[in-house]
Amino acid sequence: MLGMLSGSMPRRTTVGSATAALLLATLAMPASSAPAGGALTAAGGAAATADGALTATSTSCTGFPDVALDDTHARAIAAIAEVGITTGRVDGTYDPAGFVTRAQMATFLADALELPTGDVAQLPFPDVDPGSVHAPRIVAIYQAGVTTGRVDGTYDPAGFVTRAQMATFLSNALRLRSYEQIDVSGAVRVLTVPGDHASIQAAIDAADDGDAVLVGPGTYAEQIDLRGREIIVTSSDGPEVTVIDADSQGVVVTATNGETSDTVLHGFTLTRGLRLDDTDARGRLWNHGGGVWVNEASPTLSWLIVENNAAVQFGGGWRSAARVPPRGSSTASYVTT
Repeated sequence: MLGMLSGSMPRRTTVGSATAALLLATLAMPASSAPAGGALTAAGGAAATADGALTATSTSCTGFPDVALDDTHARAIAAIAEVGITTGRVDGTYDPAGFVTRAQMATFLADALELPTGDVAQLPFPDVDPGSVHAPRIVAIYQAGVTTGRVDGTYDPAGFVTRAQMATFLSNALRLRSYEQIDVSGAVRVLTVPGDHASIQAAIDAADDGDAVLVGPGTYAEQIDLRGREIIVTSSDGPEVTVIDADSQGVVVTATNGETSDTVLHGFTLTRGLRLDDTDARGRLWNHGGGVWVNEASPTLSWLIVENNAAVQFGGGWRSAARVPPRGSSTASYVTT
């Protein structure tokens, strides 16, 4: 079962799983909510999880008496509890202000990824107690390549997970997940790239609402605008082998034409986007969002690797000024800002 801990759960509670856009919300967590060094809070980690693949079916009850329904992270906490990633503390609370240790992070990553239980006889770290409830999971994530420990050869199981360490944990863990391709058989038309069209943008321009654009493996030197169309733009083989490279010529992906959740971008690496000072049709200056720029729109963005992008101001990887945040946000999303 995902994320179940024994009744000897440590005093500082744990957070959610290695899913979707966990890294996005984690990096956006205000520094004031963390202790020295920027350690991750339980609530902050859970919020990031909910922005990914996990979504609670109900927000009427978080399941924990210490989590208010109007809490920013309530929906996320309910989600990870619903799927069994956390059962909270032994006293029935969640402890949203608690901090996450590296040992607890190992358990959540290993269980969320359903890794085989590790053999404690193969523990590579001298500072991990073989009798610890977390020891088998630490072995598991080490053997899976999620962690190599600290540079001095230890794991530091009692240390807090900083936001930088969380980024490494998650990016490594998410790369273990199998790509989930979108079924486009129900589309009105399926336009293929590079079969029917030489570029992704050409296919988008030719598509009508209800169509799908299916992109084969390769590196596509272009920038794309989703044009407000209710279409699916998806890769056939996943983000590791399907790359949209803007070559520092501008933003990689733009959604500023009222795109809804029926506009789907799925399964790409978005790289080398660059956002310089730019004025829109209403004279407003925008200079953030080098990889993905969403404004007054709410597309579904999933299975995206967003890396090595830059912007003049902030949001080098990703920036949304949407009335409603983009949905889906990614089952494998890594953002470089």
